[in-house]
This record gives sequence, C-alpha cells and structure tokens, in this order.
Amino acid sequence: MNIRGFFQDFNPSKFLIYACLLLFSVLLSLRLDGVIQWSYWAVFAPVWLWKLMVVIGASVGTGVWAHNPQYRAEGETCVEFKAMLIAVGIHLLLLMFEVLVCDRIERGTHFWLLVFMPLFFVSPVSVAACVWGFRHDRSLELEILCSVNILQFIFIALRLDNIINWPWLVVCVPLWILMSFLCLVVLYYIVWSVLFLRSMDVIAEQRRTHITMAISWMTIVVPLLTFEILLVHKLDGHNNFSYVPVFVPLWVSLLTLMGTTFGQKGCNHWWFGIRKDFCHFLLELFPFLREYGNISYDLHHEDPEVSEEMPVPEPPKIAPMFRKKTGVEEFARVRKFCLLKDWEGGEWRDILTGALGMNCPQIEELLESGERFGRGVVAGLVEVGETWVCPESLSMEQRQALETEALLTGLEEKHLTRLSHPRWLREPLYARGHKDVWTVDIPLELLPPPSPTPTQNQLCLGGAIFTDTEH
Repeated sequence: MNIRGFFQDFNPSKFLIYACLLLFSVLLSLRLDGVIQWSYWAVFAPVWLWKLMVVIGASVGTGVWAHNPQYRAEGETCVEFKAMLIAVGIHLLLLMFEVLVCDRIERGTHFWLLVFMPLFFVSPVSVAACVWGFRHDRSLELEILCSVNILQFIFIALRLDNIINWPWLVVCVPLWILMSFLCLVVLYYIVWSVLFLRSMDVIAEQRRTHITMAISWMTIVVPLLTFEILLVHKLDGHNNFSYVPVFVPLWVSLLTLMGTTFGQKGCNHWWFGIRKDFCHFLLELFPFLREYGNISYDLHHEDPEVSEEMPVPEPPKIAPMFRKKTGVEEFARVRKFCLLKDWEGGEWRDILTGALGMNCPQIEELLESGERFGRGVVAGLVEVGETWVCPESLSMEQRQALETEALLTGLEEKHLTRLSHPRWLREPLYARGHKDVWTVDIPLELLPPPSPTPTQNQLCLGGAIFTDTEH
C-alpha cells in the first residue's frame, strides 16, 4: 500500500462536510429520542462549524487574491476563484435556512414556508451554478443536489404547515424518483464489474477499480435508501422504532463517503489561500510527516526466484502525440518519458545530478514543485488525463501554442490550475506491481542533452524510462 498515493488525492473539504453531517445526525437522533436535552442551537453545532470554516476559508482566500494580483494570470485561477465564490454564496443561503429552522423549532412563531424560503432561492442559483460548472469542467455535487430537490423542498414545507395532508410516503415522491436513478447507477456499476471480472482482456488494476466503485456506490446508496424508508415509516406511524436505529444506515453511508474522500481529486486551492494540495501544504507545515508519507508496503509475497524468471511485459506501442505534417519534418527525434506515480530507488537522483547537471538545491526545488501537482516530476509532465492527438490541419503557430500547453519544460512556467484537467498525456500502461505508468512524447531539443557516460539505449529513472525513437 502506498501511503503517499493514498493521501495525494485527499479532498479535505468533502471530508469536513461528511464528518460534520455525521456528528450532526448523531446529535439529532439522540435529541429526538430524548437521550440528550440540549437546545437545538447546540445540536446544530457541527453545522455551524462547517459554515464557519467555509466563511473563514473564503475570507482568507479572497484576501490572498486581493493582495496578490500576479496570481490571477495563472491558467484557470480565475475559474477556481469564481467557483469558490459560488460555493460561498450557496453555503450562506443554506446557513440562513438552518438558522431559521433552529429559530422555528425553539420559538415556533412563523410558517415553515418562510423557513424554506432560502432553499427556494438556492435551487435556481444552483441550476445556474451547474450550467456554469459544466461549461468550465467543474465538479459541483452540492449544487446538483440542491437544484434537483426543489420540488421536494416545496412538498416538505407545505406538509409541515398542514397545507397538504398527504402521508409522508407521498410527500417524498420526488426523493423516490431521485433514489431510483441512484439505484440504476449502482446497477450499472455492478453489471460492469461482473463483465470486467469475466473478461480476460482487462487488466487487474481496472478490475479492482470497477469493483471498488461498485462496492462504494452500494454502501452509499443502499443504506441511504434504507434510512429514508425507515424515517418515512416512522413519521407515518407505521413503526415504533426509536430514532437512533433509524439513523444507523445514514451513518453507514456517511462513513463510506468519508472514506471515498481519500480517492478523489483535491479541493479548490483557493480555500484559505493555500494555492496547493492540502497534503503538500500539511507536509510543508509539518516536515517530519514526510518520512511517513513516503512509506509503501506490499502484502503480496513473491518468490524472488520466480520474480527473476518472470519477463517484464513490454509496453504497447503508442502513436506519437504530434503527427508529422505532410512534407514537413517537424521533429527529427522524440524522447519518450514514462513517469511512475511514486519514486523508488536512487537512480533518478543520479540522472538529475549527472545527465541533467543539477545540484542538490535545484533537485529539492524541482521535487517540491512537482509535489504541487500531486505527482512526482522530473523534467517531464505531471497529472494524468485523456489522450489528445494534434490534428494535421493546424498551422505552425497553433501547433506551437498547443506544445506550450502540452509540454512541461519548466515547472516555474506551469501552474496547477493550468493542468487541472490535462488532455495531453497518454493512456496508462501497467507495470509490474500494478503501478500506473504514463507516457508522453517530448521534442528532444526541449530537454538537456543526456550525459555520454551511459552506454545503454535506455536510462531508468525510478521506474521512469528515457528512450530515443525516430519518427
């Protein structure tokens, strides 16, 4: 297990939200059962903590944005900052709703329709935010959740004010429709997992990925649906359960969601103005954690004799990223890079100091810069993404512009927001030990010439391979 790979895609924002919701649901169930007699203002304490962190994080990020105008030219920085402002606006409307709920429960002086008014504003705002997010390739889970539940909010408000006297099973019809869609998603992942298990052409890593997704969705959706059914029957008086066992399935779903935050992409880097991955920020704040972050272990035992006899599979041949235009030889030679997600051995440091002529401070600066991208970097590309082939009809100026974005010739010239959704890297190859390998073609003239000392045609770089190929 690679601890570094486990934490490098950690999403602290979602982890905080799910943890606060879990604690709030525990306190709410205990309060409804009369186990604790706290005020509802105290029961909502985890929710207040959640909103407080949002306000503080956005305020600090806005201050950093205002005092550092040079940051605004860094790729998609403006998009990320606008996404943070949209999230803050929606959270403030949710905070207004939660304050009105507590006041209505404690004093009971106004209609529930007035209490739900902020949610009625949240839904159209969330729809607009979703449209903006899809245009800018942003992930907006909270906005989608608020936008699709507008009808459910209206039904609940009318039912609480006794304007309609439907049973809660009927009131929650919009919720059942949404859950039916989620059940179809679970079925989709299960079917694909079975197909991948039975297919002999699928790599083991892909099988594990689909099985993990299927199990995760099942552990989220099935307990959540169970909780909703139990709660509706409880409100309609069809069972005599206390609220704690009713909320147990919800806790299972929230715990699963907390676990999935370790496999997702990092949050918006403008929260608290840190402008980098949370784990990298944490490692800079506490340097002693780097020793533990680089630990990896494998529970699978291999016989060394058998391992030596097993041939290493050759990576499949991939077409070059930049094709040759007819009659024009654009690149005489191309150097292929294969980058592993993590570093092993000490050969890579020898390459940097020998072939590339870097000193120790330059190496440390390079590696620290690479950490900002969530992957190890040595004069190559970072991140993972889809394969993109440059069309032959582009002009030379357009090709050069694409090459500038596709090739990472200097870390100081590239920014994390620019590579948030890269489309320049190759499809993954799978090396022994199931380590993802990514390849890209880089023009030879953009890299320092290798040292003449190595006699072989290949140089190993911690699992990274340098090879010269002809077009």
